[in-house]
Amino acid sequence: MSTGSSHVVFLDSHCEVNAGWLEPLLTASLQTPSALISPVLDVIVPQTLQYRRTTELLRAGFGWGLRFRWLPAAAGINSTVQPYR
Repeated sequence: MSTGSSHVVFLDSHCEVNAGWLEPLLTASLQTPSALISPVLDVIVPQTLQYRRTTELLRAGFGWGLRFRWLPAAAGINSTVQPYR
């Protein structure tokens, strides 16, 4: 199926996005075409369902007990744009 677009966006079924979330990703993609773009992920506290805006770079992970947790970004990731090589 062709949509006529040069971009593909994948979201998990449980993701919710804020207004204006796509424009910065497209801008970064156009500025650095070889980049793999991922947004900063905000957190919803599971116990209270409270929304918490995140200012640090995080990645999702699971411990050995298969419990979900937020982890710091991988070593060496210190920018919002890292070219894919």
